[in-house]
This record gives sequence, structure tokens and C-alpha cells, in this order.
Amino acid sequence: LHRYYLVEAERCRLAGKDGDAREYYDKAIALTRNHAYLNDEALAQERAGAYYLARGQQQIAALYIRNAHYALLQWGATAKMHHMEQHYPWLTADEKPIVQYRPMEDTISQSSPSSRLDFASIIKASQAISDELALDVLLAKLMRIVIENAGAERGLLLLKQGSQWRIQAEGIVDQHTTRVLQSLPVGEEDAPLSIINYVIHTGESVVIHNAPDDEHFMHDPYIQQHHPHAVLCMPMIHQTQLIGLLYLENTITIGAFTATRIEILSLLCSQAAISIENARLYSHMEDLVAARTTDLERTNAILHEEIMERKRAEEMLLKARDELEIRVQERTAELAETNRSLQSEIAERMRTEAHLHHAREAAEAANRTKSIFLANMSHELRTPLNAILGFTQLMEREQTLLPKHQDYMRIIARSGEHLLAVINDILEMSKIEAGLTILNEQSVDVQMLIKTMYDMFALRARKKETCRSLLKPILMFPTSFLPTSTNFSKS
Repeated sequence: LHRYYLVEAERCRLAGKDGDAREYYDKAIALTRNHAYLNDEALAQERAGAYYLARGQQQIAALYIRNAHYALLQWGATAKMHHMEQHYPWLTADEKPIVQYRPMEDTISQSSPSSRLDFASIIKASQAISDELALDVLLAKLMRIVIENAGAERGLLLLKQGSQWRIQAEGIVDQHTTRVLQSLPVGEEDAPLSIINYVIHTGESVVIHNAPDDEHFMHDPYIQQHHPHAVLCMPMIHQTQLIGLLYLENTITIGAFTATRIEILSLLCSQAAISIENARLYSHMEDLVAARTTDLERTNAILHEEIMERKRAEEMLLKARDELEIRVQERTAELAETNRSLQSEIAERMRTEAHLHHAREAAEAANRTKSIFLANMSHELRTPLNAILGFTQLMEREQTLLPKHQDYMRIIARSGEHLLAVINDILEMSKIEAGLTILNEQSVDVQMLIKTMYDMFALRARKKETCRSLLKPILMFPTSFLPTSTNFSKS
């Protein structure tokens, strides 16, 4: 069965199933040890060591390879031993395996129950530590594994934060509790500060089998107050940098921390230092991811708000465009109606202008007809009037006429002359309407004009007996002024 487990371990290794490969290697090694198959155990140990070397876990690989070398030594396979020593030169530096092989019936001494640790448990513990990425879970597992396998009653894990050292984990066997991520400062009531400071400054582990009798640290306030017997303080180093301290104590058993346990704890601390740095890096990456996620969420919220704002703006633009289109349509309809009204008004004005043009032409024709009529009438009137005026002048020369008849003849002459003047005025008015008359100013004898008019109307006025009453005020006019005689006579 152990050979089946070994073959399955190799198959899982080639398939990349690391978890299953580790489990099958451990099962094969456990069965070979239980049944004392030294040759098969050496093979299983060697293959497991090669597996861990390929994964870069040199310290764990060294455990398996040394145990394979020791199993070959017990089996007597010297040629294979020399071959391994040539391939792994460091084997000759320490021929003792970290965990000695003992047959199943060879039980551990009752006087020292903690002198030998189970190798499979150590490997599983190391794997449990290396597989964990959450810092709080890693610290809890580490403290529980260390306290259980080292035989300590109480343990502290100190990690460096900046320039300060803080208690990040505490485990107590009696209380069955492990408190992690407390980030508490280290005080005199927590641990022996002299030992802590020594390890911090030297980088070396301190192992005290009976602290109250130790001449270097027996005066520490914590040791005087709590009286721990076995004390262990081990540095946790990662890439030559001190990142943490492991402090363990046992108040019951003197020399509880044996050399074997110290070496196993050293391996676990080395693996723990790597895992803690990985967990810190993972936690830092998670913080960065969380911060980035928060930034992205904030950015997404801003973008969402901007998108919503743009949508609202687009909706407002669409609404404004629709309203503008409606207004444009309404305005277009109004302009079309106004245009129709203007066209109608223009057509009406054109018709009116046409009518006016026809009326103007008709008026001009009427004026021309009137002018022709007046010219003809003037000619027809002037002919008999000139005859009357001529005969009147002849009659006035007769000496045989009585004075009364002579007055009558003068009246007839003045009336004829006045009538001739009226005809001339009518012609002048026609010329004025045609725009052909130029007015000339000349002095007018008003009294003479009025007297002429008086003589013209004297006969009718005598019948009404109003002539003399009108003549006296009329004679009060000035003798002359400058209106045109034609207009005045017309008026």
C-alpha cells in the first residue's frame, strides 16, 4: 500500500496537484516507518525532499533528505549513501537526522515525553502555515501549532511596525485561547524586556532552562514577578531582515525546550516569517484593492451621475428641440399667414394703384377736355364780348348821348371788361391746375376795384337800397396793396 501511495504522490506531482502530492508522500512515509521498510522509506523520503526542493522550500526538503540518508545508513546501503552525499554535500556536515528513525515498538522514554516530535505532524504544520494568506488566521494557527508542539504554556508573537514592536498574537494553554492582531505595546508585565531587547539587538535566539537561576536575566522584573522556568525567545528573519519575535515560556518544566524542539521551532519560524511577509503583502494588496475598489466605486458613482446628468441634459435638449420645432412650425404658419396677408394687401394695393392710375388718367383726360372746353368757351365768349366792348367805346364817343346814357355806357364797358377778366381768370385757373401759370405780383388800386364792382352791381343794389350803405365802409380800404389783381378779382 505504501508503494501505491508513493506512485500516487509522483502522479499528483506531475499533474500539479500539490496538496494531494504532499498527502500521499506523508502517507507513504508513515507506512514504511510503521512496518520498518527502510529501503522504501529512504526512497519515499528522498522523493519528498526532491519535491520540496523543486518548490523552493529548502529547509523542509532538508528534513526529508536527511531522514532518507539516515534510513540508508541503517539499511546499510553505503553506495547509495555516498551518491546522496555527492549530490547533497551538506549532508556530511551533520549525519544525525533532525528526527531519528525509531521502530514502532521502540517507544519514547517516559521521562521525556517531549524529546521526540512526530515528523509528519511537523510537515503538516509547516504546510498549514505556508498555505495560509489571511494574517489573523495565520497568526492563530502559528501560535496554536508552536505552543502545542514546543511544550509551552504561554506564547507571544511580536511583529515590527515601523520602529515599534507590537504584540500581535498571544496564546495560553490553560485558557485554550489565542488572541491575534491586538497590536499592543510590549510592557514589563507582558514579557521579560531584557531578553526581548537582547534578541532584537543581536538577532540570536535565547534559550533559558531555568530563568530564576540565570545570571544574565534573573533580575528582570517579569522573571522576578512571574517566575517562569523554561524561556525561549527566537527571532523571525526574512531575507536578512528581523520582522518578528517568538517568545515562549513554561512555568512548570525546567528545560522544556530541548535542542530538537528548538531546531523544529527554527524551521517553523523560518516558514512563518515567509508566510507572515506573504500575508502582509496579501493584506497590503487587499488594502490596495479595497482602496482601488473604493476609488472605482467613487469614480463609477461620479460617472453614473455624469451619465444621468447627460441623459437629463439630452432629455432637456430633446424637449427644447421639440418645443423649438413646434415654435418654428407656429412661427412658420404665422409668417405664411402674414405673407398671405401681405400678398393680399399688395394685390389690393396694386388694384388700388391701378384704379388710381385709371382715375388719374381719367382726371387728366377730363382736365384736357376741360382745358379744350375753356379754350373754346373763351374764344366763343371773347368774340361777342369784344364786339360789345368795341361798340361801347364807339357809343361813348358820341356827343349826343345824355350824361345818364354815357354812365350806362361806361357801366356796360366796365362790365364787359370785367367779364373779359373773369374769362381770363378761368383760363388762368386752368393753367394753374395744369401747373403752367407763373404768378406775377403788381400793385392794385383797391378803391378803384371796389368802385368798379360797385358800378357793376349798382342797379341791383339800388333796387334793394343797400348800395350807399355798403359803399362808405368799403371806401375805407387802402388805395393799393400787392396781391395779384386776378386772384383778388376772383375772390
